[in-house]
Order: sequence, then C-alpha cells, then structure tokens
Amino acid sequence: RVGRQLRRPRLCRVGLQNGRDRVDRVELLLAAGRQVGAARRTLALAADCIEQRLHKRRLGGVGGGRGGDGGSGGGGGGGAAVNGSSSSEHPQEGKIVDGRICVGGQWFDVQSYMDELGNKGEANGIAFKALDSRGKADVLSGRRPLLVARDPTLPAGCPRREWLGSGGGPNYRKNHCDGCMTQQSRGNMEDGDVCSRCYYAACEDCVVHTSRGTCFCKDSNFDFAYPPEAEREWYHSGRW
Repeated sequence: RVGRQLRRPRLCRVGLQNGRDRVDRVELLLAAGRQVGAARRTLALAADCIEQRLHKRRLGGVGGGRGGDGGSGGGGGGGAAVNGSSSSEHPQEGKIVDGRICVGGQWFDVQSYMDELGNKGEANGIAFKALDSRGKADVLSGRRPLLVARDPTLPAGCPRREWLGSGGGPNYRKNHCDGCMTQQSRGNMEDGDVCSRCYYAACEDCVVHTSRGTCFCKDSNFDFAYPPEAEREWYHSGRW
C-alpha cells in the first residue's frame, strides 16, 4: 500500500509531461498547417491576378474583332488577325499548377517568374511586364537577355542599386557599416575599409570577418584581386 502511494505522484507527473509533449506536437502541427495555408493563399492570389489580366486582354481582343466585323473588308481582315493571335495563345496561359506557371506555352517555376517580375528591381520588373508571352518565355528560359534601362547613378557594371555599399556613390551613409548593418563611430570606420569599386564599407570588426568582410565585387575584395578560381575559398565571391 505504501509503495502504491509513493508511485502514484510519479505516474501523475509522467502523465502530465506526456500530455504537455502531445500539446506541443499539436501546436507545431497547427503552426505548420497555417504556414502551408498561407502559401496556398499566396499562390491562389497570384493565379487570380494573372487570370484577371489575361481575361481583360481577351476581352480587348474580342472587342477589336467585333469592330472589324462591323466595318468594311479591311476591317474584317483586322478582326481575323486578332482572332488568329488569340487562338494561338496556350489554353493554360497564366495558370499555376504545382508551383509552376505556364508562360508562352511553356512551364516555369513560379519563383523565377516572380523574380523577374519584382525581385530583381523595379526597372527589371517594368521591362519584363512590357514583353508579350513569348518574350517572357524567352527570358525565363535564358534564350534571350532582358534589356533593362540602366540607372545613370550606378557605376559601370553594377546592375542593381542594392549591390552597392554605403561608403560612397548613391547609397552613401556616413559611418555606416555594411557588414553588421549598424551605425559605427568614426574611429571604428577609419580602422575598417571601403572598396573603391562597389563602395562596400566595413568597420574594424567586420573587415576581418570571412563573410561580413567580403565586398560585392566578384573578382576582388576591397581592391585586392582574388586568386585563381580553383584556389579560392568559399567566401571569395561577390555580386558583380
């Protein structure tokens, strides 16, 4: 009887701990389910947006074709051209299935499409939107480069403003370290370094760090050339 009384509290504690573990697992599963649901909603919104744009484009094409039918023979010819272009459009154009989107009759990763649309800068997104379906497919497949109007404030060879440091140029910020992304004292920045090409600025602590002390240049670091490709370390890399 005494042994049973001694064991009961221990069994209760074990039961409580098991219950807490189950609750934790359920909460983790619920959190994962919420993340999956959010991702699905994002993809659904993107698909709806693309579908609405395609629907508006089709309505414009139909209106042009009807106007051609009501006019003279020349107008009818114009209507035939519109109908021919709309009929050649892929029936699944703009649809998203399993993380892939149909563009110009070909399937590409949605992430690649979103990168060209907005993640590579505003100028890139504007140039990509101006292309037709075939042009977008050519860019996504790598068959042709996307011609983007160059920002005159960027130095030669730099394609994006975010690949410039704060040590000079259009992104200049006094005593700002691009390694730890903090405002430093004048002394800490004077003991650091600034790349004359990409303007990457590193404070005294970051300049000796493997990754935070690496500037945006591909073939050099703070104006010192990297060794040959086969002899480089993992952090011997850059953006442009």
